[in-house]
Amino acid sequence: MKEQWAASLEFHRWAVAATLDGAPHDPTQDPLTFALSTATDADPVAPTDGFVNGQWETEAPSVYVACLLCGPGGAVAPTPGTYYVWMKVTDSPESPLRLVDTLKVR
Repeated sequence: MKEQWAASLEFHRWAVAATLDGAPHDPTQDPLTFALSTATDADPVAPTDGFVNGQWETEAPSVYVACLLCGPGGAVAPTPGTYYVWMKVTDSPESPLRLVDTLKVR
C-alpha cells in the first residue's frame, strides 16, 4: 500500500517485467495508462473511473518502471480515500490490465 496527502504531488512507481519470445523486452514504447477505483475487486471499466496516462522510466538496462503522477496538477488528483490502482500496457496483440497496488490518500 502506498500513501500520500491529498495536497501532495508525487510520483508512484511500479517495476514492470516484459518478455518477448522468452527474452527480456523493453515495454517503454507501449502506451501506459492507469485508473484509480474505489470498488474492491472490480475492473475499472466504467467511464467514471477514467484512465489517465502514465510514463515510463528506465532505471538500468532492462529495468523498466511505470510511473503515475498523483496530486494537484498531476495525471490524477484523488480526494481523501482508499483507491485500487490499475495499470494497463497497450501492445499488440495483448493489452494486459493489472491491479498493481492500493493508494491511501489522506
